[in-house]
Amino acid sequence: MRRADAQDVPRPPLLVVVVLVAVGLLPPIAASARPGGKVRPVLPGATHGDRFPAGADRILRVQLKRARRVTKAKFGAASAGGLADGAWCGAERATDDTTYAATTGPRIKVIYAYPSDRPNRFSTMRDLIQADARDMTDIVLAASSNTKTLRFDVGTVCGAGYLDIISVKLPRTSAQYRQVNASSRMSMLTSDLASSVSGMTGKRNFLVYADATSAGDGVAGIGSMFLDDRPGSDNPANAGNLWAVAFGNGSDPDFSGGRLTTVLHEVSHNLGAVQDSAPNSTGAGHCTDEQDVMCYDDGGPTSTMSNPCAVQAYDCGQNDYFNPAPAGGSYLATHWNVHRSVFLCAPSACVGSSVGGGNPAPVANIAVRDLGGAATTTVTAGGRLVLDASGSSDDESVAEYAWDVGADGSVESRAASFVAAFSSAGTVPVKLTVRDGYGASATATTSIQVAAPAAAPPVTTTRPTTGNADDRGRRQISSALRASLTRLKGALRDAQRSARLKVRFTAPQAGWLVASVTANGRKVAAASWSVKGGRSEQFTARLSRKARARLAKGGKVALRLEFYGADGGSTVARQSLKLPRR
Repeated sequence: MRRADAQDVPRPPLLVVVVLVAVGLLPPIAASARPGGKVRPVLPGATHGDRFPAGADRILRVQLKRARRVTKAKFGAASAGGLADGAWCGAERATDDTTYAATTGPRIKVIYAYPSDRPNRFSTMRDLIQADARDMTDIVLAASSNTKTLRFDVGTVCGAGYLDIISVKLPRTSAQYRQVNASSRMSMLTSDLASSVSGMTGKRNFLVYADATSAGDGVAGIGSMFLDDRPGSDNPANAGNLWAVAFGNGSDPDFSGGRLTTVLHEVSHNLGAVQDSAPNSTGAGHCTDEQDVMCYDDGGPTSTMSNPCAVQAYDCGQNDYFNPAPAGGSYLATHWNVHRSVFLCAPSACVGSSVGGGNPAPVANIAVRDLGGAATTTVTAGGRLVLDASGSSDDESVAEYAWDVGADGSVESRAASFVAAFSSAGTVPVKLTVRDGYGASATATTSIQVAAPAAAPPVTTTRPTTGNADDRGRRQISSALRASLTRLKGALRDAQRSARLKVRFTAPQAGWLVASVTANGRKVAAASWSVKGGRSEQFTARLSRKARARLAKGGKVALRLEFYGADGGSTVARQSLKLPRR
């Protein structure tokens, strides 16, 4: 893209529009100015025989695969940016969903739009749009050394991890959009969508999947950006209200080809990539590093291409538009760096801020019982009580429990319920913190009154029994625990791919069963259950995504089962095994 002569250009910041063009389909078109000196968006030509965008997604997904490995190693199986994997979930709507909004701050609003005379393909596109957003966040996250990624507008009735997409029927026909060039088409679309976004609060950029608007001219997308390379937060790239558009042909779910490359490319233009002053700039909004998602021969004044990167990268060399830690005095340390954009967020801050009721916090609930199952908050020193959080709730599910017994800041257990021992007389505070899968938390507290024993406990070197004074009773407990461990070993191999771990146990008397699983030195599961005597019972423990990811790596796994009888005695059984890598 070539700009107008200097005398026709208003002083910075300069807003321009750049387009993504299929190889060799359009000749270079010089920029021109409207009366009054305002720059008119132009279509740069693509004369170099590179593969951008044709086949670009295939190349980009090589980088995405590598990015996923980096993300998974640091954050586990869950998306670090908070976006749910798999199908999109929510209700199709034409307005912003403020009821379930689940993020704050500047964000990218996604819009699916279709002409008045063409069918609504939202049901076809919604899962692909959700996947595109997740893929983009993973690519940017990996390029940032896991420090930042894109912040999308998220939150639906299904949860905080789903894009809040609005679906809009446009007022014009497909032919009306297709009969004009890309810049005029973009002007039409932004004008036609203005009423749909006018009531939205906060800073927003807009990513539009404009279905059935491609003119068949090779233009896959278009995006606006400011030509302003000042490094500070006052750079107009932080102001918002910029548009990125992908043109669809009305039938192909890949839109006009290279859909993922197109949307990431245009969104990055909105964020300020690539400035004309960049070391490898084409002088027309792009760069010359052949395999970079922002680089192709756009017909600019310095668009001689090179190929310094083996695979397509998000800023190949990290020297033109994106670097999480540029060296002092380098270009991106002293000029605009997209990594500083307010539309990026630390992974922990991308999703989870509750706005207007979105992602409501869970409810924490503590129940206290003795080992016989009776409710109580008193115990004699040296005794045990069951602390139970199973009454806690969330609109989806509680993902994490944390027990602090004694208010010392330490976590005694992460199980939904466990058996706690109280050794000294006095009042012992108990605090429970529960979190949902999106980071929202709630707490509950209670106090345990621990009474001094009536007489000093006798000194004994024998282990407490579990309700049977003879060896036969202890053998029954030990045998039952060993049998359960054997079954648990088999269940663990299935648990590498399952979200649930099943334990079957037969106790000769009533009590509590506590199970824990440790993989390669890190606890991945813990649970406890109330058991009835003389009956075979099956219990289920839920495994988080992170736990399943650790189990899938294989290695040494330690199993521990402990049974607490009604008299306060306990019996422990342990086994270990080596799981293969899945």
